[in-house]
Amino acid sequence: MSQEQFSTLLLGWYDQNAREMPWRWSPQDITRGIKPDPYKVWLSEVMLQQTMVKVVIPYYLKFVNRWPDIYSLAHADLDDILKEWAGLGYYSRARNLHSCAKKIVDCYGGSFPNTDKELRSLPGIGTYIASAIRAIAFCQPATVIDGNIERVITRLFAIQSPQAQAKKLIRKQAEKLTPTTRPGDYAQALMDLGATLCRPRSPLCFKCPLRLCCQAFQKGVQDEIPQPRKRNHIPTRSGTMLVVLNQNNCLLVERRPEGGLLGGTMGWPGYGWEPNKDKQSLPIENPVAIPGHVQHTFSHFQAQIKVQIGQIDVEYCLSDGYKLIPLDAFDPQSMPTLMRKVYEHVQSYWSQNSLAKK
Repeated sequence: MSQEQFSTLLLGWYDQNAREMPWRWSPQDITRGIKPDPYKVWLSEVMLQQTMVKVVIPYYLKFVNRWPDIYSLAHADLDDILKEWAGLGYYSRARNLHSCAKKIVDCYGGSFPNTDKELRSLPGIGTYIASAIRAIAFCQPATVIDGNIERVITRLFAIQSPQAQAKKLIRKQAEKLTPTTRPGDYAQALMDLGATLCRPRSPLCFKCPLRLCCQAFQKGVQDEIPQPRKRNHIPTRSGTMLVVLNQNNCLLVERRPEGGLLGGTMGWPGYGWEPNKDKQSLPIENPVAIPGHVQHTFSHFQAQIKVQIGQIDVEYCLSDGYKLIPLDAFDPQSMPTLMRKVYEHVQSYWSQNSLAKK
């Protein structure tokens, strides 16, 4: 089957089955000459990195409602961006989002560049996002490969090597298939095919428009390809977090280092669960260790956190990134998921224990 025949078959399926998403322009929109907004393409692709579509949608809608274009995002306060990002994880994406927006406004007058070299020079934009922007926003024949597309290509050509070892071959085969006509729709069609039919397990081959040219299907090995990745053991890190109030009923929080885990976000002081972080000696009065612990899984380790509560002197010097927030003005939703879990653990204790906060 020729490249043209292949893309025609795939695009015919996509025209009837394209998923509706708030950041996507339908095949009918593209046919009518409506051009995708590079800002929204970029924003969605950054959010979708290692994150499921259903999780991203509400975050994306909040972002475009608050910052509808590159200029508003570039001039936003990073703290506000991090608050809106809270719970989405991988916080370096949010910091890079802000840096990238500022650079596009300062260096490109607010217009996205459309070359691979220029796009990949921007913060947070690598090969995949650069290709997605070029294909979807600028209708360039760029080869886009995400996890779904990688799986589709692996099955189409019955590539039986583990995916980590077969990436060069997968890209080579994908490049051969990339069309010059409707490259953005083509890339999104492959994504949709992988997400809805060519699933990791139990692929729906009987519904697939490509089954007659799929080597894995023809050989009956579609359930064996791609080979599953070996899962590494995730270690557990134990530590302590401190949730303390002063006499004025203000919570003590700290800004985390920009370059570290949960970088730049506000969190609870603590120690033990992060490498190279010494025990913090805060002048806490009558510290109480709450029974139980809080558990949270990151990509490369599991945190198991004991929580202490207590009071801190109202005159405590707020140095090293510490900040006091009045309890009645505190919004736990502005914090990363782990920090929210810790606060919920404390709230549960306060509500059940006679020594609750006053």
